[in-house]
Amino acid sequence: MHSGSLVKRYARSLLKVATEQDALERVRAELKLLGELQVQMPEFREILSAPTAGLTQKQKLLETVFGDRLSEVTKQFLGVLLAKRRIAILPEVIAAFEVLWREQHREILITVTTAIEPDSHLKEKITEYLQGSTEKQPVITWLVDASLLGGMQVRWPDRLEDGSLRRKLLEMRQTLAAG
Repeated sequence: MHSGSLVKRYARSLLKVATEQDALERVRAELKLLGELQVQMPEFREILSAPTAGLTQKQKLLETVFGDRLSEVTKQFLGVLLAKRRIAILPEVIAAFEVLWREQHREILITVTTAIEPDSHLKEKITEYLQGSTEKQPVITWLVDASLLGGMQVRWPDRLEDGSLRRKLLEMRQTLAAG
């Protein structure tokens, strides 16, 4: 793990330059692609991070893999990370960039888990409730977990609201056992 302030500084700088160059959405898409590539091909990340590979070799690798498909902003940013030998923090910078982008666009990630797949009407009602509960635009991921038995769980970035039947039964059991 690297210094959070260093990662945030790089992410903020990239966001600022991308915004100034009117390339924000393109840079965001390119970062997502880079992040996915590093997950799907760990050897790509290893080569870029390898201390034995020289700067020129790493730049050639990026040129071979991406050619002209990356914006100048992203190419220059990767060049800075390579030159400063900080390419290993790229996954963390990508994550920090996404957080900053969501803050700038007033979005919040929320995961809603239900015991059964909710129909479109129920999803609409839950979405309305969540929109009323925050000043940000919720981006909802829907999950199904039959072990909840009923009800739902709402995972916010900083807390979990558990209104599941499983939790209520567990609380009832603990109350009866204590009494």
